[in-house]
Amino acid sequence: MSRVNGRRPPKYVQTMNYPKPVSPDEEITFPRQQRLTDKEIEALPLKSDVYVRMRDGRIVKGKLVSHSDWLVGCPVVDIGEESSVGIGYDGEIVAAAPQQEVKS
Repeated sequence: MSRVNGRRPPKYVQTMNYPKPVSPDEEITFPRQQRLTDKEIEALPLKSDVYVRMRDGRIVKGKLVSHSDWLVGCPVVDIGEESSVGIGYDGEIVAAAPQQEVKS
């Protein structure tokens, strides 16, 4: 690359290689472009835990509240920050959280 006014051009710094899991104790990695299809989202039961990749690249964990919200018209995930995520608008579901068995 050529120099402009005696300076080197800026190097491209990739902001995100792979998204990180929600907490360091959970060793879950997601491929870069993986997301659940509409049929897979419809098959998930309500109130199930899911991982959502937000538009800014961070991964959050939430609960699937609705498959098709009457107001938004898309699946909605409650992330617990006094807000909900509209899938397709604010983020996309990348994986369902593994179900843990309750020991009695």
